[in-house]
Parts: sequence; C-alpha cells; structure tokens
Amino acid sequence: PGRVLMAAVMLLIGVQGTYALFGKGVEFFPDIEPDFAKIQVRARGNLSVYEMDSLMAEVEKRLLTVAASGEITNAYLRTGREKNSQESADIIGVINVEFADWQLRRSADEILADFENSTRDLNGIFIDRRKQEAGPPVGKPVQVQLSSRFPELLAPAVVKVLDGMEQIGDLINIE
Repeated sequence: PGRVLMAAVMLLIGVQGTYALFGKGVEFFPDIEPDFAKIQVRARGNLSVYEMDSLMAEVEKRLLTVAASGEITNAYLRTGREKNSQESADIIGVINVEFADWQLRRSADEILADFENSTRDLNGIFIDRRKQEAGPPVGKPVQVQLSSRFPELLAPAVVKVLDGMEQIGDLINIE
C-alpha cells in the first residue's frame, strides 16, 4: 500500500509539474471569426420615421453593394429604436448581418471596414459595427459615467474626458 500511495502522489505531482512546464494554458473565450455582426446606425436630431427610413434605405443600398460579392448571406434591417432598450438614444436603425462560411470569404473585419468606407460620404450618419463576441456580454471596452450634484459642472467635465480620449487616439464608435 505504501508503494501505491507513493506512486499516486508522484503521479499527481508529476502531472501538475508537467502541465506547469509545457502547458499552453486555457483560453475560455478565444478570438474566433464571427458568423454574425450588428451594425448600428446613429444620427443626431429629432428625425421623423420617414427621414429615418430614407437614411436607412441609403445605408442598406450601400450594404447590398458590399454584399454583392457573396460574403454576406443574410441582412436584416430594423428602422427605429426598440422601446425599453439600453441602446443609445440617437440610434435610427440596426442591421443584423450574417456572413458566409468563414473559409469562403475575407475576414469580418475587412468586410465591415469596406462597408464603413462605403458609407463615409453620408453626412450626419455614424456607423457603429459590432462583431459577434464569444463569452459574457460586456458592451464596449471603455465605459465612462459622469455624475455630479452640481449639473453645471458636468458639461466641462465631459469635454475634458472627450479631449483626453482624443489624445489617446484609436478609439472608435464613441457614443
């Protein structure tokens, strides 16, 4: 029994030591090529339903031009903002995009960049693209919330934070 117990303890220590030396670790949510993407279209102002619909129709036309290569299999467009949602107040529509098989297309980043480039000349519209993410939903990587008992101090503080973010650079889809 002593030899069996000693062998079990040595095996336990040996497995742990081998894993510590040669193990690659575990990645719970690896960065994979997504099958879906969500494109939020934002515009400032109090737009009527017809104005939002015409802007979304133009965005859809640009998306279909990019999708003509067969890299996008389905696109579902919704104009307007859902009630009782956590979305930004200036969202005028959302496009849910389903990509073709990842082996038969370019990367999702390249496709979404092409789409964003095709809509750059549309004045007053901001495109916020979000790929499907593995793991728990966390939203945007940087989230800042400002509050104060003195509301007149908030506007200068927001300007200061935005200036700091612009100095950092490479931040996109700020809302």
